[in-house]
Formats: sequence, structure tokens, C-alpha cells
Amino acid sequence: MKTFSKALFSIFIMLLSAQAYASESPWVTSGDIQAKLIIDDRIPADQETLSGVIQIRHGAGWHSYWRSPGESGLAPRFDWSASKNIEETNIRFPIPNRYDEMGLTTFGYDGDLMLPFTATKQDISKPYSLAVKLDTMICNDICIPVSLDLSLDPATAISENGEKSRSAALIDFANTKIPSLQNTNGLKIENAVLTKEALVINAYSKRGFTQADLFVEIEGYALPGKPEITVNPNDSDTAMFRVAMPEDVQSDMVGTGGTPYQGKKIILTLNNGRESIERSDLF
Repeated sequence: MKTFSKALFSIFIMLLSAQAYASESPWVTSGDIQAKLIIDDRIPADQETLSGVIQIRHGAGWHSYWRSPGESGLAPRFDWSASKNIEETNIRFPIPNRYDEMGLTTFGYDGDLMLPFTATKQDISKPYSLAVKLDTMICNDICIPVSLDLSLDPATAISENGEKSRSAALIDFANTKIPSLQNTNGLKIENAVLTKEALVINAYSKRGFTQADLFVEIEGYALPGKPEITVNPNDSDTAMFRVAMPEDVQSDMVGTGGTPYQGKKIILTLNNGRESIERSDLF
């Protein structure tokens, strides 16, 4: 599974409307990865929050990692401290791929990747600029740490042909790939039970569970095991998911008062093809 196929990517570029503009930075390349910033210019200048994406392209055969890379790899790090008049940023991640790296399960992305973000201005009456240092790792037969310095001043950002880039539709498309932060009408996590040995959830999907997957993060570590999915024989729209806890996680994740996982940050991400949700409020 790729985050965006080349065909879909090309289609959405062709569908960009003449009225939808965005400012973008030049591509920055390091080895077999390149990236740039894109800002949505449809947001009025006097708004406190702006939005955009970090667009990343991997060379053929290379991949980088999710926010929780799994049993190996390195999570990307984003340093926005060189930005001007920006006080807070937030980056969202689409559903990752699963990789087998010499018997270890990792999570990440290949091909084209879009990371939507929001940024909050310190003072809406003053100009702003964005600068982010992206430190990540790319892997093929070997793994290489890379660093990319991206910057964008919306007041002067132009594309090579001298016109503002018409990429706002691409930003909208990128946001459709981000998990919802709550249950939807088509996909729900009904409840969750966490024990020392396993996490179990009951879920609903109006499309059934033919493409389902569940990602479990505890304190930034993604459990490597795929879920065991048991579809209700009397109702194909409901199912139980079970993800086993590795023995090392069982021993490492003792929470406050000796209770397993108590006080730990736990994120569940349920994907079912067209829809995905992310819940961290069930524990």
C-alpha cells in the first residue's frame, strides 16, 4: 500500500481550480528524499491559525517512518524554532504502511507523502514566515539519517513559472487521508479493554472489515503485531480486534502504583480502507 499512487497524485494535480491558490517553497533534496512546504492561501491573512502540508517524495525503493516507527527505525523530528511570528505547530499523519525489516516490524511511508499541519501566529497583525528542520531516516537495503531545511515566506513565495502554485486542492486531498479524531457514522470504536497481555476493542463499520487494521501506540511505541479480527457471525458490521502485548512491553509499561499501562499515553488508530479514526480518550 502506498500513501498516494502516482496515478491519483496526477489526477488531483489536474483537478486544481484556477481560484485555489497556495504558496509553496522550493524542493529541498537530500539523497533519495525531497520535501517542500505548501501553505493554503485561501485562509484570510487576519486569521490566527494557518494550514498547509509538508510534501515529501521518496526515491524508488526507499521509505521513511511514522511518528511511532515500531521495532526499528527513527521517528521524524520537526524543529520549527527558526520560524517568525509562529508560536505553535501541529502535524498530523496518515495511516502508515507495515514493513518487515529483517524480521522486525516497522511502520512508515514510501512514494508520495503529505503531512498536513496547522500553525498558530503570535500576532496576526504582523507578517510571518515558516522554517522547519526535518530530521528523519530513510531505508532501503541500508538506512540513512537525513536532514532537510525547509523555509517559506508567503509574501515572496512563487513557483518557477512566476505564478503562485495552485495546490490548494492537493492540501484538501491530503487532509482526507488523516484519521478522524472521533468516531464517525461509518466507523466506530465502541469500547476498549487493555490488560497486561493484550488490547481488545469492539468496532463497527458499515462497510464490513475486509480491509481493516488496528495500530496501537503506547508511549510512542507501536505494537508490532497485526490484530486478530473476529467478525460477529450474526452481524458482519461489528467485530472484535485483539492485539497481543509483546513480553518486553508487558515488563516495561508498568504504570503508577504497579498497574500495567496506567498513566501511559495510549493511541488507537483504526483503519478500514476508506475511513480511519484515531482515539486516545478510551483509557
